[in-house]
Amino acid sequence: MKIYEINPFIRFATTIRLFDSREKVSSRDCRLFFVQKGNTRLVINDTQYALARDSAILFPGGTVYNFLVEDPVTLISINFDYTQKNRNISGSLSPIAAKNFQKIMILENVFFEDAEILNSPLQIDKAFGLRDKLENITSIYKKREIYYIERSSALLKDAVIDMLQSALFTSQTVLNIIEKVIKHIQTNYALNISNTDIADIVNYHPYHLNRLMIKYTGFTLHQYLLNVRLEKAKEYLLNTTYSVSVIAEKCGFYSPGHFSSTFNRVCGCSPKSFRETNRNIL
Repeated sequence: MKIYEINPFIRFATTIRLFDSREKVSSRDCRLFFVQKGNTRLVINDTQYALARDSAILFPGGTVYNFLVEDPVTLISINFDYTQKNRNISGSLSPIAAKNFQKIMILENVFFEDAEILNSPLQIDKAFGLRDKLENITSIYKKREIYYIERSSALLKDAVIDMLQSALFTSQTVLNIIEKVIKHIQTNYALNISNTDIADIVNYHPYHLNRLMIKYTGFTLHQYLLNVRLEKAKEYLLNTTYSVSVIAEKCGFYSPGHFSSTFNRVCGCSPKSFRETNRNIL
């Protein structure tokens, strides 16, 4: 599934007063919790997530979880699917004891190809921008006026994308992704690789990966790849006797003419002039 295909069906949305719940349960659909007041810990598959005021956490159906509450906590709870195909099943679906839960009970199994971070629990702290959107969803759901399903669906899609963007720009996972992309480019610069080829390595959409590259390197994917190719070309020009045609091929340019024009545009001189001027400076 791709992000653009998200068309959420909200099965239930409410504000709840949460007390201790140590029994491990699983839900048939996805869950989004937002802490309005208090602090709590949510245990998911034996990993604890500390949730404070304005924390949000999102996870897919079938996830095993339970709350550990020391003081009463007020939560927004939203039960939903990422698509509308099971909208005939409405109303709150109570979680089922984990020991009695079977995978076949999950209403929809969604795997995101361009946002893998959504395939696992996603926690966002200090998610101040989500409060109004999620409170609006609960209000719309409660009133159930005409088109409430469509309006609340649009708001939830916006909220999910907000969480995704927050995670992409703060997560250590993102740094690992950027490092992997850079290593791939530096290893495969001589090949005919496109933005899509590079993005596929980390299962991201090229648009989103471009945004990350700009944030963390200051360059788009294309610019970064081009810079690597030109730096390698300079090394060949200074340290070998390879012809311009051979260097163009070794550095991933599709023709000697393309290499020469690109080099001249970026570096301010032709490859030949660069070689003659700089070869003996060391």
